[in-house]
Formats: sequence, structure tokens, C-alpha cells
Amino acid sequence: MFCQSTSGNGRTGRLLMNLLLIQAGYPIVVFDNQIRNDYINALAYGQQNQDDLSKLLDLVCDGAIGSLVETLGVVVTAKSREGKGMEFYREIMDFMGKHCNQQASNRGT
Repeated sequence: MFCQSTSGNGRTGRLLMNLLLIQAGYPIVVFDNQIRNDYINALAYGQQNQDDLSKLLDLVCDGAIGSLVETLGVVVTAKSREGKGMEFYREIMDFMGKHCNQQASNRGT
């Protein structure tokens, strides 16, 4: 487990995480400043609870979904496509919305 410090361990850990994600066919995950505290808390939780990484995994999954949606949005709205992928984009957004709602309700139980 990597800890948050100024030594670069956090950056190295996130780079390794993204390498593993890419190798497994997933998009990269970027933890922005809005969820920085959630990320740090998830790391601390894992370290304090016998390597229970469920909270970190939730953040990684949410980040991967966000990256995928962002990428699809760019692809769909690209000038060269001129809306050809809009139906697919809507289907993906609908699926992601359902998935996120289900994931949120599972966390509540």
C-alpha cells in the first residue's frame, strides 16, 4: 500500500494503478482535487482495516466510468463524426446512470 506523502509515493502508486488498469483494458483514472480527501481516506481505511480496499475500489470504478463517459463524449461530439455516435452515447449514458444508481444503493446497505 502506498501512503500519501511529499516523497512521490502517491504519484508512483497512481501511475502503477493506471498501468494495471490500461493493461486490463480499462481507461485511466485521475483523482481530481474534489475527491482528494475521499481518496486519502480510502487509502487510510484500507491500511487500518486489514487491507480492505473496497472504498478505494469504489473510487477507482467511479473514476474509470467517468473517464469512459468523458472519452465517449469527446468521440461523439467530434466534428468529423457529426453526431453519428449520439445514439450510442445516449445508450451508454443511460447504462452508466443505472449502474451508478445501483452502486449507490448497494453502498447504502
